[in-house]
Amino acid sequence: MPDVFDHVTIRVSDVEASLRFYELAFAQLGHGEPYRGDRFYEWNDFSIWAAVTGKPVTRGLHLALVAESRDAVDDWWRAMTEAGHPDDGSPGPRPQYAPDYHGAFVRDPDSYFLTSSQQSRGTPWMASCRPLEGGKLNGAQWSVGLCCPYGAQLL
Repeated sequence: MPDVFDHVTIRVSDVEASLRFYELAFAQLGHGEPYRGDRFYEWNDFSIWAAVTGKPVTRGLHLALVAESRDAVDDWWRAMTEAGHPDDGSPGPRPQYAPDYHGAFVRDPDSYFLTSSQQSRGTPWMASCRPLEGGKLNGAQWSVGLCCPYGAQLL
């Protein structure tokens, strides 16, 4: 089955504040520096751009990033909240998503939900997901409302 997403771009109100936020969020999970373009920053297939007339700030986004372990989720949340980013759910189990789901939530400068999550492969609801190919962001994925964690993207 073909990929659904080629890339995801969000429009932000303050590019420099968002850059600091996403650099920390991605670095904590082992991702490198972004590509720096002319007015945008990109981590493989995820990018941020400044909102402009006719292209307003993105609203209602839930971005879910994959962590390699529960400790990595906990460390990620601690680094993000210690840097002053609002806590929106401390690390812990989220059985409403999957029996072994462990996640943590913070908000970015435009109040988007950002999640770091970890769970075992093969949980039942992951039947709608498939592994990423080509190393796109090493397992990070995007969803609206519900995360599809551990190296998968929504179909």
